[in-house]
Amino acid sequence: YNIAQIAYLNAKKYNLKRVFFGGFFIRGHPFTMQTLSYAINFWSKGERRALFLRHEGFLGALGAFLMYEEGVSSTTIRTLMERRDSRANF
Repeated sequence: YNIAQIAYLNAKKYNLKRVFFGGFFIRGHPFTMQTLSYAINFWSKGERRALFLRHEGFLGALGAFLMYEEGVSSTTIRTLMERRDSRANF
């Protein structure tokens, strides 16, 4: 339930009605999807919905394409990548 609660709190903070989940683990486990849906519905008192992406593998490529099309500089992309790498605890 932790990820659902974090997702709900972010949706509440940004006034979002839909919460999207994606990833290989979630896609292959109906029980996980049901649990996340129940938790989002419970904490939001039915005001928000959990939705699940069917083809989430393409999102990274789509995001990269959109960033390129919008003219995001390579310096910005490098900075974002460095921040992500520095958070990893291996």
